[in-house]
Amino acid sequence: RAQFAMATALLAAICALALPSGAAAGSAHLRLRGGLYKLTYFDARGAAELARIVLVASGAAWEDVRFPISMEGGKPNVPEFQKAKASGALALNMGRAPLLELDDGRALGQSRAIERFVARSHGLFGGSEFEGAQIDAILEHTRDVRDAYGRAVPAFGAETEDKAAKRAQWYAEALPDWLRRLEAALPPGGNNVAVGSSLSLADLAIWHLLRDYFADAEKTMQAASGCERLNAIADMVGAMPAISGWVAKRPQTAF
Repeated sequence: RAQFAMATALLAAICALALPSGAAAGSAHLRLRGGLYKLTYFDARGAAELARIVLVASGAAWEDVRFPISMEGGKPNVPEFQKAKASGALALNMGRAPLLELDDGRALGQSRAIERFVARSHGLFGGSEFEGAQIDAILEHTRDVRDAYGRAVPAFGAETEDKAAKRAQWYAEALPDWLRRLEAALPPGGNNVAVGSSLSLADLAIWHLLRDYFADAEKTMQAASGCERLNAIADMVGAMPAISGWVAKRPQTAF
């Protein structure tokens, strides 16, 4: 748990690095698949993992480009990211990652914009405008849960008894309440998808929240134990060969 908190703080520190100007562009790293899209981010799950999951579920060809992270003197060292930012390669995301590039030269920043664009482009955003709005609402609900965790358990600073107590309270009290409310907010339906009658970005976001986001998987499962439909959706997504295959082969990172 302490490692997770430190890793989260490390990623925030990386994104806030002040960079020199005039450096040359860095080379692409760790290309798993080639084709229509190129998604560039750090060698971490972080803010880009749901976008990766959407790309996997879409069946589209894509490249997973990662900036290596190392530690030097207790500080993060990300030279390829620094070079890419200084060169202007990340300007469309305000000098940050992730960045999605298309094979026609267009590019898009902001993780949530990337998730929605890929989902809409590959039939994962509902069958109507209203279903798309319902999916949007669920995405914002899941973001509210993640943001609440960030407020409840600070990512920065050393592990202390107070932080451990706040984390325990989150899993025992706050997270179960959030998940009960998320379950109640799902549109009516009798199948194992959140919106409409087919897989959508909402289902992927629910899987990501319940099965992939929090450090303590066992306590997250306990917190979700009364949420029948959320668990059914998460189980359905997790059983997809594309998703389980990605989880098995993706680089193992601390965060």
